[in-house]
Amino acid sequence: MPLPRRKILQNLTKKGFTEKGDGDHIVLLFQHQGVKTIIRTKISRGSEYREISDKLIAQMARQCKIKKTEFVGLVECTVSEREYINLLHEKMYRRDQQTSH
Repeated sequence: MPLPRRKILQNLTKKGFTEKGDGDHIVLLFQHQGVKTIIRTKISRGSEYREISDKLIAQMARQCKIKKTEFVGLVECTVSEREYINLLHEKMYRRDQQTSH
């Protein structure tokens, strides 16, 4: 399901992402409690009313270290910033558990 570019930008910036200019794209960097993280994604500077395709949404979700459905929830505001952080912690915990065996 495509999402409006404008909605993605607005709602990710409400959830701790900051915008950084980078030529033809806007880079969105995730910060938590004022600390920059390695999580980043980017979006075209194209028309603000343009819709982002399903394929690009899936790619942005991977860059944000979450599933596509979770990313859509982040954009649609059914997933809060706190819930996003919890998802990241869960994924890191599971990854640590798999590598410690």
